[in-house]
Amino acid sequence: MSTADTAPRIWVTLLLDGGQRESLSLEVTHPLLDDLRAVLAGERSHAIFQIPLREGAALLTLPAHRIIGVITEPPVPLTLPATGAPAATPARMQVPAPGMADGIHEVRAVQIENVLTARQHQELLAFVASREKDFVATSMIDGLPNHRASTVIYDFEPFAALIRSRIAHLLPKACEMLGLQVPAGAVDAQLTAHNDNNFYRMHNDNAAGPAVTRVLTFVYYFNRQPRAYSGGELRIYDREVKDGLRYAADSYKTIEPVDNSMVFFDAGDYHEVMPVHCQTLNFLDSRFTINGWVNRSVNEPALAAAGDVV
Repeated sequence: MSTADTAPRIWVTLLLDGGQRESLSLEVTHPLLDDLRAVLAGERSHAIFQIPLREGAALLTLPAHRIIGVITEPPVPLTLPATGAPAATPARMQVPAPGMADGIHEVRAVQIENVLTARQHQELLAFVASREKDFVATSMIDGLPNHRASTVIYDFEPFAALIRSRIAHLLPKACEMLGLQVPAGAVDAQLTAHNDNNFYRMHNDNAAGPAVTRVLTFVYYFNRQPRAYSGGELRIYDREVKDGLRYAADSYKTIEPVDNSMVFFDAGDYHEVMPVHCQTLNFLDSRFTINGWVNRSVNEPALAAAGDVV
Protein backbone atom coordinates (compact mmCIF):
# COMPACT_ATOMS: atom_id res chain seq x y z
CA MET A 1 0.00 0.00 0.00
CA SER A 2 1.43 3.43 -0.92
CA THR A 3 2.18 6.25 1.49
CA ALA A 4 -0.66 8.27 -0.02
CA ASP A 5 -3.11 5.48 0.86
CA THR A 6 -2.08 5.44 4.52
CA ALA A 7 -1.46 9.14 5.19
CA PRO A 8 -3.91 10.59 7.76
CA ARG A 9 -6.42 13.14 6.52
CA ILE A 10 -7.28 16.54 7.95
CA TRP A 11 -10.00 19.11 7.36
CA VAL A 12 -8.75 22.32 5.78
CA THR A 13 -10.92 25.44 5.83
CA LEU A 14 -9.90 28.24 3.48
CA LEU A 15 -10.76 31.69 4.83
CA LEU A 16 -11.47 34.03 1.92
CA ASP A 17 -11.73 37.78 1.82
CA GLY A 18 -15.25 39.09 2.21
CA GLY A 19 -16.02 36.62 5.01
CA GLN A 20 -16.43 33.55 2.78
CA ARG A 21 -14.95 30.11 3.52
CA GLU A 22 -14.61 26.71 1.86
CA SER A 23 -13.71 23.38 3.49
CA LEU A 24 -12.07 20.26 2.06
CA SER A 25 -10.45 17.05 3.26
CA LEU A 26 -6.75 16.51 2.47
CA GLU A 27 -4.01 14.05 3.32
CA VAL A 28 -1.38 15.65 5.54
CA THR A 29 1.20 15.02 2.78
CA HIS A 30 -0.87 16.75 0.08
CA PRO A 31 1.21 19.36 -1.83
CA LEU A 32 -1.66 21.86 -1.59
CA LEU A 33 -0.65 22.48 2.03
CA ASP A 34 2.77 23.68 0.88
CA ASP A 35 1.11 25.86 -1.74
CA LEU A 36 -1.10 27.43 0.93
CA ARG A 37 1.93 28.06 3.11
CA ALA A 38 3.56 29.87 0.20
CA VAL A 39 0.45 32.02 -0.32
CA LEU A 40 0.27 33.05 3.33
CA ALA A 41 3.99 33.84 3.29
CA GLY A 42 3.47 36.16 0.32
CA GLU A 43 5.44 33.96 -2.08
CA ARG A 44 2.62 33.15 -4.55
CA SER A 45 0.31 36.15 -4.36
CA HIS A 46 -0.32 36.17 -8.14
CA ALA A 47 -1.05 32.45 -8.57
CA ILE A 48 -4.38 30.98 -9.68
CA PHE A 49 -5.57 28.04 -7.57
CA GLN A 50 -7.80 25.16 -8.64
CA ILE A 51 -8.91 23.38 -5.48
CA PRO A 52 -11.00 20.17 -5.50
CA LEU A 53 -14.06 20.26 -3.24
CA ARG A 54 -16.49 17.57 -2.08
CA GLU A 55 -14.03 14.75 -2.78
CA GLY A 56 -13.45 15.94 -6.33
CA ALA A 57 -17.11 16.51 -7.23
CA ALA A 58 -16.51 20.27 -7.57
CA LEU A 59 -13.59 22.53 -8.43
CA LEU A 60 -12.94 25.94 -6.85
CA THR A 61 -10.88 28.28 -9.03
CA LEU A 62 -9.70 31.53 -7.46
CA PRO A 63 -6.71 33.92 -7.35
CA ALA A 64 -4.30 33.32 -4.49
CA HIS A 65 -4.73 36.83 -3.06
CA ARG A 66 -8.30 35.95 -2.02
CA ILE A 67 -6.99 33.40 0.53
CA ILE A 68 -6.42 35.25 3.82
CA GLY A 69 -6.14 32.36 6.25
CA VAL A 70 -6.27 28.58 6.73
CA ILE A 71 -7.79 26.49 9.53
CA THR A 72 -6.56 22.90 9.89
CA GLU A 73 -8.38 20.30 12.03
CA PRO A 74 -6.60 18.71 13.81
CA PRO A 75 -3.93 21.45 13.97
CA VAL A 76 -1.19 21.05 11.36
CA PRO A 77 1.23 24.02 11.42
CA LEU A 78 2.08 25.28 7.93
CA THR A 79 5.56 26.33 9.12
CA LEU A 80 5.47 29.92 7.93
CA PRO A 81 9.03 31.23 7.63
CA ALA A 82 9.90 34.15 9.88
CA THR A 83 11.14 36.11 6.85
CA GLY A 84 8.18 35.26 4.63
CA ALA A 85 5.79 37.92 5.87
CA PRO A 86 6.38 41.62 6.44
CA ALA A 87 7.25 42.65 9.96
CA ALA A 88 4.47 45.25 10.03
CA THR A 89 0.80 44.39 10.18
CA PRO A 90 -1.26 45.15 7.06
CA ALA A 91 -2.70 48.19 8.81
CA ARG A 92 0.75 49.84 8.89
CA MET A 93 1.27 49.27 5.19
CA GLN A 94 0.59 52.15 2.86
CA VAL A 95 -2.36 52.52 0.50
CA PRO A 96 -2.82 55.10 -2.28
CA ALA A 97 -4.28 58.45 -1.19
CA PRO A 98 -5.32 60.22 -4.44
CA GLY A 99 -6.01 63.91 -3.97
CA MET A 100 -4.98 64.00 -0.31
CA ALA A 101 -2.40 66.52 0.80
CA ASP A 102 0.61 65.39 2.84
CA GLY A 103 0.12 65.61 6.60
CA ILE A 104 -2.25 64.35 9.29
CA HIS A 105 -5.97 64.21 8.46
CA GLU A 106 -8.29 63.80 11.44
CA VAL A 107 -10.57 60.80 11.09
CA ARG A 108 -14.34 61.19 11.17
CA ALA A 109 -16.91 58.88 12.77
CA VAL A 110 -20.62 59.18 13.52
CA GLN A 111 -22.25 57.43 16.51
CA ILE A 112 -26.04 57.31 16.71
CA GLU A 113 -27.82 56.06 19.84
CA ASN A 114 -31.21 54.37 20.37
CA VAL A 115 -31.11 52.65 16.98
CA LEU A 116 -33.63 49.91 17.83
CA THR A 117 -36.74 50.04 19.99
CA ALA A 118 -36.61 48.45 23.43
CA ARG A 119 -38.67 45.52 22.17
CA GLN A 120 -36.46 44.96 19.10
CA HIS A 121 -33.38 45.11 21.33
CA GLN A 122 -34.75 42.45 23.69
CA GLU A 123 -35.81 40.23 20.78
CA LEU A 124 -32.30 40.48 19.33
CA LEU A 125 -30.74 39.41 22.63
CA ALA A 126 -33.16 36.46 22.82
CA PHE A 127 -32.22 35.52 19.25
CA VAL A 128 -28.50 35.50 20.15
CA ALA A 129 -29.19 33.27 23.14
CA SER A 130 -31.04 30.80 20.92
CA ARG A 131 -28.21 30.68 18.36
CA GLU A 132 -25.17 30.45 20.65
CA LYS A 133 -24.11 27.05 19.27
CA ASP A 134 -24.13 28.40 15.70
CA PHE A 135 -21.39 30.99 16.28
CA VAL A 136 -18.06 30.02 14.67
CA ALA A 137 -14.55 31.42 14.99
CA THR A 138 -13.78 34.44 12.83
CA SER A 139 -10.97 34.30 10.31
CA MET A 140 -7.50 35.76 10.47
CA ILE A 141 -6.54 38.51 8.07
CA ASP A 142 -3.73 37.99 5.54
CA GLY A 143 -2.67 34.77 7.27
CA LEU A 144 -1.19 36.57 10.25
CA PRO A 145 -1.41 34.67 13.56
CA ASN A 146 -3.11 36.25 16.57
CA HIS A 147 -4.67 39.00 14.48
CA ARG A 148 -8.30 38.41 15.40
CA ALA A 149 -10.27 36.54 18.05
CA SER A 150 -14.08 36.51 18.12
CA THR A 151 -17.04 34.43 16.93
CA VAL A 152 -19.60 35.15 14.23
CA ILE A 153 -22.76 34.02 12.45
CA TYR A 154 -23.64 35.11 8.92
CA ASP A 155 -27.29 34.02 8.79
CA PHE A 156 -29.34 35.99 11.31
CA GLU A 157 -32.63 36.88 9.70
CA PRO A 158 -34.93 38.63 10.42
CA PHE A 159 -32.48 40.92 12.21
CA ALA A 160 -30.21 41.35 9.19
CA ALA A 161 -33.18 42.84 7.33
CA LEU A 162 -34.06 44.99 10.35
CA ILE A 163 -30.55 46.47 10.53
CA ARG A 164 -30.52 47.09 6.78
CA SER A 165 -33.77 49.03 7.10
CA ARG A 166 -32.31 51.14 9.91
CA ILE A 167 -29.16 51.78 7.87
CA ALA A 168 -31.23 52.91 4.88
CA HIS A 169 -32.92 55.44 7.18
CA LEU A 170 -29.71 56.66 8.84
CA LEU A 171 -27.35 56.55 5.85
CA PRO A 172 -28.03 59.97 4.23
CA LYS A 173 -27.39 61.86 7.47
CA ALA A 174 -24.36 59.73 8.38
CA CYS A 175 -22.77 60.28 4.96
CA GLU A 176 -23.43 64.01 5.18
CA MET A 177 -21.66 64.17 8.53
CA LEU A 178 -18.75 62.08 7.22
CA GLY A 179 -18.37 64.07 4.02
CA LEU A 180 -19.09 61.05 1.84
CA GLN A 181 -21.40 60.54 -1.09
CA VAL A 182 -24.20 58.08 -0.35
CA PRO A 183 -23.19 54.69 -1.84
CA ALA A 184 -25.83 52.88 -3.90
CA GLY A 185 -24.67 49.27 -3.52
CA ALA A 186 -25.58 46.35 -1.30
CA VAL A 187 -25.28 46.21 2.48
CA ASP A 188 -23.28 43.24 3.86
CA ALA A 189 -23.70 42.33 7.53
CA GLN A 190 -22.60 39.76 10.08
CA LEU A 191 -23.33 39.23 13.77
CA THR A 192 -20.21 39.05 15.93
CA ALA A 193 -19.49 38.25 19.58
CA HIS A 194 -16.38 39.29 21.51
CA ASN A 195 -15.86 37.58 24.88
CA ASP A 196 -12.92 37.50 27.27
CA ASN A 197 -9.55 38.27 25.64
CA ASN A 198 -11.13 38.72 22.20
CA PHE A 199 -9.86 41.50 19.92
CA TYR A 200 -9.25 42.55 16.32
CA ARG A 201 -5.91 44.16 15.54
CA MET A 202 -5.43 47.11 13.25
CA HIS A 203 -6.78 46.75 9.69
CA ASN A 204 -8.96 48.48 7.15
CA ASP A 205 -12.00 47.07 5.40
CA ASN A 206 -11.50 47.73 1.67
CA ALA A 207 -7.88 46.91 0.96
CA ALA A 208 -8.16 44.37 -1.88
CA GLY A 209 -10.26 41.95 -3.89
CA PRO A 210 -14.06 42.13 -3.65
CA ALA A 211 -13.68 44.30 -0.53
CA VAL A 212 -12.60 47.31 -2.63
CA THR A 213 -16.26 48.18 -3.25
CA ARG A 214 -16.84 48.82 0.45
CA VAL A 215 -17.40 52.52 1.06
CA LEU A 216 -18.78 52.75 4.57
CA THR A 217 -18.27 50.54 7.64
CA PHE A 218 -20.99 50.30 10.27
CA VAL A 219 -21.04 48.71 13.73
CA TYR A 220 -24.22 48.29 15.78
CA TYR A 221 -23.49 47.52 19.46
CA PHE A 222 -25.77 45.62 21.80
CA ASN A 223 -25.39 43.78 25.11
CA ARG A 224 -27.23 42.63 28.20
CA GLN A 225 -27.78 45.10 31.02
CA PRO A 226 -25.98 45.71 33.23
CA ARG A 227 -22.97 45.34 30.94
CA ALA A 228 -20.75 42.51 32.18
CA TYR A 229 -17.65 43.20 30.07
CA SER A 230 -15.11 46.00 29.88
CA GLY A 231 -12.85 47.15 27.07
CA GLY A 232 -13.79 46.48 23.46
CA GLU A 233 -13.46 50.10 22.40
CA LEU A 234 -13.26 50.84 18.68
CA ARG A 235 -10.05 52.74 17.91
CA ILE A 236 -10.04 54.53 14.52
CA TYR A 237 -6.70 55.95 13.43
CA ASP A 238 -6.17 59.32 11.83
CA ARG A 239 -4.80 59.36 8.29
CA GLU A 240 -1.15 60.22 7.76
CA VAL A 241 -0.36 61.03 4.12
CA LYS A 242 3.20 61.03 2.74
CA ASP A 243 4.02 61.38 -0.96
CA GLY A 244 0.57 60.30 -2.09
CA LEU A 245 0.39 57.25 0.21
CA ARG A 246 -1.83 56.90 3.26
CA TYR A 247 -0.76 55.34 6.56
CA ALA A 248 -2.30 54.93 10.00
CA ALA A 249 -1.19 57.87 12.12
CA ASP A 250 -0.19 57.52 15.77
CA SER A 251 -3.23 59.58 16.78
CA TYR A 252 -6.71 58.11 16.87
CA LYS A 253 -10.35 58.48 17.90
CA THR A 254 -11.82 56.14 20.52
CA ILE A 255 -15.46 55.01 20.25
CA GLU A 256 -17.14 53.46 23.27
CA PRO A 257 -19.33 50.39 22.52
CA VAL A 258 -22.54 52.01 23.78
CA ASP A 259 -25.47 49.59 23.94
CA ASN A 260 -28.05 50.10 21.16
CA SER A 261 -25.86 52.54 19.23
CA MET A 262 -24.47 52.43 15.69
CA VAL A 263 -21.17 53.83 14.43
CA PHE A 264 -20.42 54.76 10.82
CA PHE A 265 -16.96 55.50 9.40
CA ASP A 266 -15.03 55.36 6.13
CA ALA A 267 -14.24 51.71 5.23
CA GLY A 268 -10.72 52.77 4.21
CA ASP A 269 -9.81 54.06 7.67
CA TYR A 270 -7.53 51.88 9.78
CA HIS A 271 -9.16 50.69 12.98
CA GLU A 272 -9.03 48.00 15.65
CA VAL A 273 -11.13 46.48 18.42
CA MET A 274 -9.36 46.77 21.76
CA PRO A 275 -9.24 43.64 23.96
CA VAL A 276 -12.45 42.68 25.72
CA HIS A 277 -12.44 41.56 29.35
CA CYS A 278 -15.36 39.41 30.53
CA GLN A 279 -14.73 37.76 33.90
CA THR A 280 -17.91 35.66 33.80
CA LEU A 281 -16.87 34.00 30.51
CA ASN A 282 -20.61 33.72 29.85
CA PHE A 283 -21.38 33.94 26.14
CA LEU A 284 -24.46 36.10 26.80
CA ASP A 285 -22.25 38.64 28.57
CA SER A 286 -20.28 39.24 25.35
CA ARG A 287 -19.78 42.46 23.44
CA PHE A 288 -22.20 41.82 20.57
CA THR A 289 -22.22 43.70 17.27
CA ILE A 290 -23.96 43.62 13.94
CA ASN A 291 -21.21 44.94 11.73
CA GLY A 292 -20.65 45.24 8.03
CA TRP A 293 -20.30 47.50 5.05
CA VAL A 294 -22.25 49.61 2.59
CA ASN A 295 -20.85 49.03 -0.91
CA ARG A 296 -20.82 51.09 -4.05
CA SER A 297 -22.73 49.51 -6.92
CA VAL A 298 -20.94 47.47 -9.60
CA ASN A 299 -21.21 50.26 -12.18
CA GLU A 300 -20.55 53.05 -9.71
CA PRO A 301 -17.07 54.66 -9.75
CA ALA A 302 -15.02 54.78 -6.60
CA LEU A 303 -16.57 57.41 -4.36
CA ALA A 304 -14.44 60.34 -3.30
CA ALA A 305 -14.87 61.98 0.07
CA ALA A 306 -16.16 65.53 0.11
CA GLY A 307 -14.94 68.65 1.90
CA ASP A 308 -11.56 68.70 3.63
CA VAL A 309 -11.36 64.90 3.90
CA VAL A 310 -9.55 64.74 0.54
